[in-house]
Amino acid sequence: MGNTEPLVSVIMPVYNGQKYVENAIESVIKQSYRNFELICVDDGSTDSTYSILEKCAHNYSQIKLIRQHNMRQTAARINGLEIASGNYAAFIDADDWWEESFLKNYMDAMLKKDADIVIGGCWIDNENNHEKKLNNIEDGCYDTEELLKSFYARMLHYKGFYTFGILPYMCTKVFKKELILEALKQVDKRVFDGEDVAACMGCMTMCSKIVVISDTSYHYVQVSESMTKQKGNDFYENVSLLYLNMKSIFQKSTYHEFLLPQLDQYMRYMIWMKAPYAFQNNNIVRFPFEKIPRYSDIVLYGAGKIGKEYYKQLVDSKYANNILWCDKNPSNKEISLPEMIFKEKYDYIVVAIKDENVIAEVVDYLCANGVDKERIIY
Repeated sequence: MGNTEPLVSVIMPVYNGQKYVENAIESVIKQSYRNFELICVDDGSTDSTYSILEKCAHNYSQIKLIRQHNMRQTAARINGLEIASGNYAAFIDADDWWEESFLKNYMDAMLKKDADIVIGGCWIDNENNHEKKLNNIEDGCYDTEELLKSFYARMLHYKGFYTFGILPYMCTKVFKKELILEALKQVDKRVFDGEDVAACMGCMTMCSKIVVISDTSYHYVQVSESMTKQKGNDFYENVSLLYLNMKSIFQKSTYHEFLLPQLDQYMRYMIWMKAPYAFQNNNIVRFPFEKIPRYSDIVLYGAGKIGKEYYKQLVDSKYANNILWCDKNPSNKEISLPEMIFKEKYDYIVVAIKDENVIAEVVDYLCANGVDKERIIY
């Protein structure tokens, strides 16, 4: 078909990818859909990555190169898109690969429906597993009415404690370039975990026609040394930045009433699933973030070891508002006696005590004084 096929701009951010990047490039070059350009954005690699990219660019005329200096993935994608010549955009990570039908499958679906975005699945490959991942929202073309009634209502949170309606990966989608560029520019560049979610979900809120397909020709390769692990305050700061960023994006949408409750559920999932990485070197207990909506007004009952740890996590994370900290034996002026609870307005009381018998006594005491048991977390 030659140039009768629309040009697709493929963006590949790379950082220290010398082991894998050549394989990723080869998988793009071998696509059966021929009208593409590959823009490789090196983000300050300190290994031989850039030399490999230069060699590949010399061998293949479809490749363009950009160098930037540790600006992270969102900036790399924006910089790549800003020199892109195509009206459509796809993304591939430097340690992943495409089956040769990837672009053809997506572009066939895109052009058939004149879609704004086509969303597929993938294979997740690691040393021990080869897992097929599909979206939970059904295949099909979603127009404005369906978006309102079903798509947006299940896009970020499908069901249960946490199941995505749409897989949150940039690389399992093909976009109209102007839409994904606008969405990426709304993402806070300080976010280092969850930026794909912010960009993808933000872009989908701008779309009037979305196509979901069951294609799994993208292979997402989990490489242990490339995985980001958050530590301490970096984790909490990232969660806070991500939440505020996505809230701002969703509030602009006509469908914010569907999206904002899903965002709250997603943040509980983020904290529950990711916090163990932040605390992996510490034998500590974690505040029950997943049981409490963000920015709730909290009373913390208990000032022993668990109470002090919960208090620290609340202060560090800024996840909820600690309006009162109480204990039967207060050790300093910051800690009040339990009877002060009944003078406060609060959303939840969190009991920070280990002994189950003492917990039962505290719950009985609170309920006897008119506290709704549903608002007691223990």
